[in-house]
Amino acid sequence: GATYYKVNYTSVDAKGELDTLSGLLVVPDNANLTYPALVYQHGTSDCKTCVPSRLGSAEGAEGQIGLLFAGMGFVSILPDLIGMGDGRGFQTYVHASTTMSATDDMVQAIRTWAAENSVSINEQLFITGYSQGGYSSMVYQEGAQKKYGASYVTAATHMSGPYSLSG
Repeated sequence: GATYYKVNYTSVDAKGELDTLSGLLVVPDNANLTYPALVYQHGTSDCKTCVPSRLGSAEGAEGQIGLLFAGMGFVSILPDLIGMGDGRGFQTYVHASTTMSATDDMVQAIRTWAAENSVSINEQLFITGYSQGGYSSMVYQEGAQKKYGASYVTAATHMSGPYSLSG
């Protein structure tokens, strides 16, 4: 089993202004174990509320992937990203700096929350995503390794993303 939470946290938007963003956190139910973290970046959506944090509604169906990963033993972190979910404004589609900051700010907020709520997360971090999420997971891997060092990311797979829009 797993428990899921809609999470709100702050990050900066494309103008450098603070915004309250949303995402989905899914935690395996066995509190006696230590889990690795997994970041899943959602696919392309033109619907502001068709994001993981809306799990439980028809719009949040992609959040079910977080349940799948939690069932496999990962603390699953699924950011909605800038302009989606509870974020104000418009989606910053394939915008590297806001993708990195929105994802990293959620990961750091979850690590703090976990420590305060007796959820044990080890140092392993797995990253994946599909479609827009393929691009987003690639950007987060690159940014996290530059910020924290090459060994910060345990493994990553980036699927079917828009990697070269100009090409």
